[in-house]
Amino acid sequence: MRKRTIAAIGAAAVIGGAFAASAILSPEPTVPASTQAMHEVGPGFFVVAVQPNADPATFEDLASLKCLDVDNCMVGFWKRGEEPTALPFTEAQIKAQLFAYAVNRETGFRRVAWDCAAYPATPRKDCMAKAG
Repeated sequence: MRKRTIAAIGAAAVIGGAFAASAILSPEPTVPASTQAMHEVGPGFFVVAVQPNADPATFEDLASLKCLDVDNCMVGFWKRGEEPTALPFTEAQIKAQLFAYAVNRETGFRRVAWDCAAYPATPRKDCMAKAG
């Protein structure tokens, strides 16, 4: 009986180690609970819908994780219910955008932009240009 117990513990350790190694080798990005949906509306353009109380400190990390395997990538964030589902965006959807992330690995371009009306502590240089 003792040999079976030791063998079972050893097998569990090997299996557990395999799961731990796979988690280290290929981590799954965690999506904050305040994120409701993320979908692609065009090639390399992703839309994220968040709850109104979403923590904006998570936006850039989430967007950069989404763009890990995309050379030319854009991610936009909207409050849930205001997000676009397809291109082209309406004027109201453009005005409702909270955060934008863009990266082009071929040129080295990377930019983040915030809706400074929604996030007034944002440095002016990082504010989105929004029409009236």
